[in-house]
Amino acid sequence: MRKRLSYSNVMATLAIFVALGGTSYAAITITGKNVKNGSLTGADIKKHSVQLNRLIGRLTAGARGPMGDTGPKGDTGLQGPKGDPGQAAPVAAPTSIAGIAATSDNGGYWLVDQRGAVHAFGNATFEGDLSAITLKAPIVAIAATSDDKGYWLVDQQGGVFAFGDAPFAGSVGG
Repeated sequence: MRKRLSYSNVMATLAIFVALGGTSYAAITITGKNVKNGSLTGADIKKHSVQLNRLIGRLTAGARGPMGDTGPKGDTGLQGPKGDPGQAAPVAAPTSIAGIAATSDNGGYWLVDQRGAVHAFGNATFEGDLSAITLKAPIVAIAATSDDKGYWLVDQQGGVFAFGDAPFAGSVGG
């Protein structure tokens, strides 16, 4: 092995030093302040030279663009596990039907039970009932208006309850 340096060895070493030192110098001395807006593009940046972990926390959000079109419907997912059966719904205590009233053309009718619940059938229209309140006396009758757009309920004590276009003219119930 030779102990003396040749001209070519010295020049090769110097070229490597300049080449490597030059990019390091540029990376250290050129900052974002030296770059004019719009002068760098994606084509100017070498692939894999920008690392995501160095950008996190330094990027600012730009303006939000318009919402895109809805994508296609995806496949139906797998069925989930069967749920707890829960408790049965409360069932109202049975009650007796207290009255019936037919429509003027006999195309329908109303049934009323003792608690004041009205059930409309056929062309009879439901105009309300008393099932949401507690009555002092049971309902005993129902009567329809001549135009079939209302009805009266009567309780055992003479109380009258008007629904729809049925006018209330008073009652004797307490």
